[in-house]
Amino acid sequence: MKRRDELTRLFDAIDDDGKRYVLAVLRGEYKRVCASLPRPRLQLIDCTKVVSGLAKGNIDPVPVSGAG
Repeated sequence: MKRRDELTRLFDAIDDDGKRYVLAVLRGEYKRVCASLPRPRLQLIDCTKVVSGLAKGNIDPVPVSGAG
């Protein structure tokens, strides 16, 4: 299965409120990254683990609570 197909299938499995939340977070982060970088690229990180580059200020994690 192609990655895009898998992501589509997973996204389709989320309820409507969850979809709105996921899209709002991604839109907000994408706009933020577009304003600061010439080639925007979102990076999803696991906030339970140490992330390299976080101390340098080049990663600004968005906490997600109530997920799961």
